[in-house]
Amino acid sequence: MKMGRRIKAAYRAFTAPWRQAAQRGGYEGARITNYMDFATRLEAAHKERMRDLGALRAHSRDLAKNNAYMKSYRDLCVTNIIGPDGIDFENNLIDLHGKPQDGINDIVEAAHEDWKRAVTADGQSSWFDFEQLVTASLAVDGEAFVHLLRGHGAHGLLLELIDPDRIDHNLNTALNNGRRIIMGIEVDEKFKPLAYYVRTAHPTDPQGVTPGKPYITRVPADEILHVYLDDRTNGVRGIPWASACMVHLDMLHRLWTSALAAANAESDRLGIIKGAPNLNGEELREIGQDDKGNPLFTPASVAKTITSEMASYSGIPLGLDVEFPPPQHPNPVLGDFTKFLLKGIAAGLQVSYHSLAGDVAEANYSSLRASLLTERDSWRKIQHSIIGKFHEKITKIFVEMSWLSGKIAIDAPPDEFYRPIWWPRSWDWVDPQKDVQAEVIALKNRITNYQRILGKRGLDWREEFKQMVIEEKFAEEIGLDLTPEMTLALLSKTPTGGPK
Repeated sequence: MKMGRRIKAAYRAFTAPWRQAAQRGGYEGARITNYMDFATRLEAAHKERMRDLGALRAHSRDLAKNNAYMKSYRDLCVTNIIGPDGIDFENNLIDLHGKPQDGINDIVEAAHEDWKRAVTADGQSSWFDFEQLVTASLAVDGEAFVHLLRGHGAHGLLLELIDPDRIDHNLNTALNNGRRIIMGIEVDEKFKPLAYYVRTAHPTDPQGVTPGKPYITRVPADEILHVYLDDRTNGVRGIPWASACMVHLDMLHRLWTSALAAANAESDRLGIIKGAPNLNGEELREIGQDDKGNPLFTPASVAKTITSEMASYSGIPLGLDVEFPPPQHPNPVLGDFTKFLLKGIAAGLQVSYHSLAGDVAEANYSSLRASLLTERDSWRKIQHSIIGKFHEKITKIFVEMSWLSGKIAIDAPPDEFYRPIWWPRSWDWVDPQKDVQAEVIALKNRITNYQRILGKRGLDWREEFKQMVIEEKFAEEIGLDLTPEMTLALLSKTPTGGPK
């Protein structure tokens, strides 16, 4: 009876969590076990980042330097978000009658093109270079800090990209009136940034510190543009985009390093010499060389043969034998296992496996189209966020400063003529013929317009229309009929050194 009561008590204790969940009608996923204890670790977003941000950033940077797939992801971010020509700006001021104000639009765009040639305080980077640097910093560090240097340069604005390490994430303190400093950023009670505490140099660069000047400077928030994409409210700082996949990327890198080391070691070990250490009690020794220069041995010097280069086994004495074990490396399932891991990593990074691994061996049209369309939607989402948080804010400040400096000579304040449209990079069609036909049908039925269609390809519809008029007028003057057949014939000609 005593044993029966013990078994019954143990069973009730074991099944208590399930019975409890059933009684309260709760969620099984909220039950705390040895493997699911996360419910006890609820923290504010800035508290989590306060503890882990430094290690996450250091780990992400190390992967970007030494892990091929993380480097590939960083380059994918720059290539797909910024593109080969950058995110294009168009000023689209239209009067009350719907007529584009080309004169004003051209002045604004010309000033912007002139400023784009060199936008940094050191004079080394164009706007396109700066876009790439900011995007790479977002992917690896999770955030970018841009110092807005108003009153500098011909257009009244230059930029400086600040290393996130210079904004000390360990600087946390309470101030008065509800203000506090969280990870180097002063915020009010609503978490609105008020100022940034910036080191004058990187913490590992003591030579950058000027004697007699403060090491940390309080910079007002309107002089710093903090760019990051957040997935929780009140996060204050950004985290590296690959945070959820860092451990997997690191383990995959180590797996391949170990596999290569094992394969290399096995390739150096061609065989194993077996047998008695001597023959008839005679010690092993070298007795000379054969006609090809290979050493001849008595049993004494067989050790030299074991350690000789290129696994030479010439002159092995009688009584000894060489065994060649079957190769075990590289592991034949390593490729499939790598592919399995990379698919999970690609899902966490929100890119397709084919893009991350560069492997299209098993891809067909349907699978490639499905994965690319989903991936491109993800890139478009990031593009829109970066345009709103980075491009629009900086370009608005540029227009204001360029107007104040007289480079934009328009007799009206910027609020009356600045009407930005942004055209981020687009992609070639997966099926060009079908996609073009679909856009033509949409255009005929007024579902879309030329501005949207051409803008997605990075083209200015006004400039394209002007060029079409010029081409058609010239063709008419020389008596050329620009039919589709004629256009196809022109496109079919073999290049002979480029346009004259």
